[in-house]
Amino acid sequence: MHRRFRFFPWFLVGALGSLSLVGCGHHHHRHDPEGHSDYIVKKISRKLDLNDAQKEKLVAVQKALLAARNKHREQKQGQWDSLRSNIPGERLDTDALQTMLNGHADTIKGESPQILDKLAEFHASLTAEQKQKLVEHLDKHHKRHHG
Repeated sequence: MHRRFRFFPWFLVGALGSLSLVGCGHHHHRHDPEGHSDYIVKKISRKLDLNDAQKEKLVAVQKALLAARNKHREQKQGQWDSLRSNIPGERLDTDALQTMLNGHADTIKGESPQILDKLAEFHASLTAEQKQKLVEHLDKHHKRHHG
């Protein structure tokens, strides 16, 4: 169980990343995260023919993901500085790097319950047909990008 829990945050990131890329072609990327996520929400809404209540739940997922992203960005610069300062040394400080990675994992674990709750609410609102369309789009995206 413990091993599965350690794997879960990476699975979550992958699953949410895949969800966010449903129907997202290479030529439609937006440069800012908010604009890009707005585009993705509109695309998912159109592809799955979401009703207003479902769109609200999808926007809640979007907001939770953006909040987690912003929190991660705050930590990112410090992590980069730590990594960069560690490289020129004679010996790599693996303890410091492990602490940095643990902090990153803790951030993901801390944010994942809120994201999962919103994602579960959105999922519960989908019809069986919408879920099937979502699987088809995810499969198409996966084949396109992962062979």
